[in-house]
Amino acid sequence: MQGQTGIAELKRFDCHNYISRYAACIDYLRAPDNGSLLDDMLERVAVQMDGLPADCRLLVASTKGEIDRLTTASRQQTQIPETVLFEPMVGKVARRFGLSDVGCNINAACASSTIAVMRAAA
Repeated sequence: MQGQTGIAELKRFDCHNYISRYAACIDYLRAPDNGSLLDDMLERVAVQMDGLPADCRLLVASTKGEIDRLTTASRQQTQIPETVLFEPMVGKVARRFGLSDVGCNINAACASSTIAVMRAAA
């Protein structure tokens, strides 16, 4: 892990009403027009991987889907675009990797990230 951390003070949005101003955040991600920060992160991961067999089963752990787009819609008090929710998000990931099955999303509240960290450390 090279002595680096992703935990830092949030600068992406105002968090003065929150308990903490620190979170895990990737500051250099940029959302494409009408897209999500997930798109940039997904592309950065995908280009580092060799091809996956098309019949791989995709498991995604996300509690909110494309949270940046959900937050924007909520703050602007506009309708939440259906494309930011779980099923379209999982489909987007599956298409990027050329998988024949869209797989599923694991939504276990705070446990989703805990499970991901545990799997990464195993």
